[in-house]
Amino acid sequence: FRFATKLDVLLMVLGSLCAACHGVALPALMIIFGDMTDSFVMAGTTSLIPSNMTWNDTQDQIDDMMDQLMEDMALYAAYYAAVACGVLFAAYGQVTFWLLASNRQAQKLRCVLFSSVLKQDIGWFDTHEIGELNNRLSE
Repeated sequence: FRFATKLDVLLMVLGSLCAACHGVALPALMIIFGDMTDSFVMAGTTSLIPSNMTWNDTQDQIDDMMDQLMEDMALYAAYYAAVACGVLFAAYGQVTFWLLASNRQAQKLRCVLFSSVLKQDIGWFDTHEIGELNNRLSE
């Protein structure tokens, strides 16, 4: 991190924040999945219907529960889609910001290495191979 500028530090902080958001997605999905499972359990429970109700009243109660279940499932589907979009942007930001920061620092390091090689005595070039500078800069 010696060659990092303030912009590089900002890029690394943004990349870390995106990585944290990306990491929060799985526990958030587990919470949403747990709530969705609870909705299924509540919709499947018919013991909540009193025994003194008629068949039509019972059927109306079941229809109301199924309508509520469908509304809940639409809401959970929207939650899943929102988390998926968030994960997409967070993962893209995480990789992009860290790659930008690392490439900028690597470029700075290559420039410093090239400048230090050019400052060497002429004898240094006699003892090293011709393509060694290119190899060092690319590594």
